[in-house]
Amino acid sequence: MKTFNEFSTAVTDHFIQNIIFIDDKAYNSNGPKDQHEFDAQEVTKIFSKKGKICAVYKPQLVSDLEYLTSIANKSDVTILDWQIVLDEEPAENNSQNDEEDAEEDDVRGVYTKKIITSLLGDIDNQHCIKLILIYTGEVDLPNIASEINAALNEKNISGFSINQDDPCTVMSNNCKIMVISKANGGVGRAQHLPELANKTKSYEELPDFISLQFTEMTSGLLSNFAMESLAEIRRNFHHILTLFSKEFRRSLFSASNFVT
Repeated sequence: MKTFNEFSTAVTDHFIQNIIFIDDKAYNSNGPKDQHEFDAQEVTKIFSKKGKICAVYKPQLVSDLEYLTSIANKSDVTILDWQIVLDEEPAENNSQNDEEDAEEDDVRGVYTKKIITSLLGDIDNQHCIKLILIYTGEVDLPNIASEINAALNEKNISGFSINQDDPCTVMSNNCKIMVISKANGGVGRAQHLPELANKTKSYEELPDFISLQFTEMTSGLLSNFAMESLAEIRRNFHHILTLFSKEFRRSLFSASNFVT
């Protein structure tokens, strides 16, 4: 017989269906192999083996943030890079690579904070369960969490604070923003900051890590029942829809118009 925690984890895993990544290093097959690189193909393969829909988006222009925020609003879990380098307009000359641009103008966190504040500042999301991960090649994870918390305060998005037990996490009653480290740089990176040791996650570790964090946010008898019910409705939605014939839907529409 499953324990309650095991049951909660299974319910959460069943509920979580779509995960999106936003990383400007995605699909850079010829890019530099460093701690910031991101293998979109490998990530999507790992999540697909877990039965999850995983989409990876590579923003290129500042204007891309608007539609990406809209997509993030619809996802169960959003995973963002911290260092995102974008162009204001389509570049005519791409002779400089992203790393050179970053050295010229440090935009670390600028666009990530914009996505987060836009997402959480939406009135429709104020009471929604949200899990956001910052998946970064940086090493000062607590400072990133502090910057995110400050950005939320500046935008008057209330209810958030740094988790007292985890300086790399910003939380509210229904939202968790966690800063974790990419594993690309190897074990040597953990020597810079001791807290990197348990904050570094490989691609293979992400699915189970996400399920665990979501479970901690939602664990409870009633919430488990609600999530399991919603997951079943999601899974059987197209079948449920076929139970209602076109004629029935037309009749219902006509009746509603008559009432109004």
